[in-house]
Amino acid sequence: LDLGTFSVELKPPPHARAKRAGRDLADLTLVLECDSADTHDFVEQRLAQARNQITNVLFQMDREELLSRDGKERLKSQVLDRIN
Repeated sequence: LDLGTFSVELKPPPHARAKRAGRDLADLTLVLECDSADTHDFVEQRLAQARNQITNVLFQMDREELLSRDGKERLKSQVLDRIN
């Protein structure tokens, strides 16, 4: 299920002094793999709520975290938790 593209402003890293324009923006396209047609339909009917939950997860991440392997795993885990 294609959840679409997310354009969000990430939180600045803890050591950031001054915000640089564009540096803390992220554009992501997310696709959710569903275990059944029923799950697909359920999420699709609630796509706005699912996107909102994902945006909330992304707002809590900074650029360095999102680009790291561990950060990507945390993102995946948190998205699954929120969608479930």
